[in-house]
Amino acid sequence: MENESGRREMERLPGVFQVHFTVDGNEGDGVIVDLTPNGMRLRTNYPVEEGKTVHVSMVGPDYQTLEMEGQIRWVTELSPVPIQSHSFAFEAGINVADPPTEMSDIFDRHSARFIDFRDWPRYPYQMRIEMVGPGTWEATFALNLSRRGLFVMTRQELNIGQLVQLRATIDEDEDPLELNGQVVYLLSHQHAEEVGAAPGVGIRLGALPPAVKERYGLFIEHLDKKYNG
Repeated sequence: MENESGRREMERLPGVFQVHFTVDGNEGDGVIVDLTPNGMRLRTNYPVEEGKTVHVSMVGPDYQTLEMEGQIRWVTELSPVPIQSHSFAFEAGINVADPPTEMSDIFDRHSARFIDFRDWPRYPYQMRIEMVGPGTWEATFALNLSRRGLFVMTRQELNIGQLVQLRATIDEDEDPLELNGQVVYLLSHQHAEEVGAAPGVGIRLGALPPAVKERYGLFIEHLDKKYNG
């Protein structure tokens, strides 16, 4: 029973880390989400600016502090979401040109649980979603997207490996996209409250009909041009 409890806790451990950072001599606090070997996304109430150099002190999963320097590639203003009691005003994409070894170690340690969900660039975008699965139905929002998956805000207790159907509204004048996927990542409500993020699930998309795949892919290309030029 103890081993089962430990396994479930490991499944629920999210890639969300508390940070303190400095930009132009000014200090700020926030959280890091979507850590990759060469970058991260910063959520904060400090008004960061695109193109600035930022020094980040990140508290890792074993409470070690990682010091690194990066460049802010993009900034977006976050809209409040209904089920967050603590939210942030800004989100920024940070590229780290010379990441410390510990950063790669953290990514490697957790990437097996995320499968290939985080191997693709992810883009912040609030999109209306209807999610249907065994014993669940919910109208909610996706908060970021990639070619292979998306993060869906929810308080429902889903399980790693659970299959879901999604109706995604990417254009109010067109029919929703009918998607299917599998839960590969959990961010519990309790941990989300601790770090000021929205609780939810990471979903890896399954095989899609050609027309749906093309339409979704074109939308991701639009987001890529928006955030990466």
